[in-house]
Amino acid sequence: MHETQLSLDMQRPLSSTTSSPTVAAVPDSRREWIWDGERQAFVAGTLREAMLVRGFTPHSLAVSARVAESTMYNALAGRPTRLRTARRVLETLAGVEPKFELSRLARAATS
Repeated sequence: MHETQLSLDMQRPLSSTTSSPTVAAVPDSRREWIWDGERQAFVAGTLREAMLVRGFTPHSLAVSARVAESTMYNALAGRPTRLRTARRVLETLAGVEPKFELSRLARAATS
């Protein structure tokens, strides 16, 4: 089975000039996977980090992405999510520039 994974650049928002602004086609050592296409679920720690550096709470991201708050909490728990929901969340995250970068120590604490 072909494995599909999406990633979101944690250092800067993805350019809106690309054909698909929310995904990275090729794995890169600076990127962490945020979406696991095989499981149809977000990678919880990476999603939390993306939210944190962009100043989102689960509630505010749910409102901005136009998804139910319970759906957002399911995504944060790593439960399977509809592709439409994943796209809305990823596009919302990609549209907001990170306010700061987490250090490795902070990343370890959030994992």
